[in-house]
Amino acid sequence: MAAPIQMRSATPLELTLPSPFTNGRAAKRGFRTCARHTHLAQSAKLLQGLLMTEADLHSFMVRFKLGVLSTVAETGSPQSALVGIAVTPSLEIIFDTVKSSRKYPNLIARQRCSFVIGWAGEQTVQYEGEARELSGQELRRCQDVYFRVWPDGPARLAWPGIVYFVVRPRWIRYSDFDQTPPLIREFTFGNSMQEPE
Repeated sequence: MAAPIQMRSATPLELTLPSPFTNGRAAKRGFRTCARHTHLAQSAKLLQGLLMTEADLHSFMVRFKLGVLSTVAETGSPQSALVGIAVTPSLEIIFDTVKSSRKYPNLIARQRCSFVIGWAGEQTVQYEGEARELSGQELRRCQDVYFRVWPDGPARLAWPGIVYFVVRPRWIRYSDFDQTPPLIREFTFGNSMQEPE
């Protein structure tokens, strides 16, 4: 016969929580909990990470209009730039640039690139994918998405050499180090450069 589970009296803990009135500095609240409740809360956060969906990831990414794009030059040197972005429900990232930029020849020759999105606190997305210059019907589809985020986008159509790229994901990691334990969730994708149906 299995031994009965022994219920132990949990030791109270005093938590230090961030105060909205101290610009992020810690302020003691007099809030008390117990070790068991803390463990249950951590388990719930872990479960939340396991259940995180691509729709949840999209909801996070669309909060941001800027991302750091990294490409690789012909010499093999990494080159990064802050760009305006729009994100589709399929987690594609759309951005514009001009042909005179460094990123343009880099992406034409080497489609693999990466983004970092989100830096308000320690909630971020690391994103690796493959880029393609847009044209035709796909360009119009992606411009519709981009212009909803950037209403001034149509005015830039008059810029010499302006082009649009779409990046399709191969690997994404969402990280939230603003909580304990940290929440980390990875997503992998298939051949991201297949032509859309």
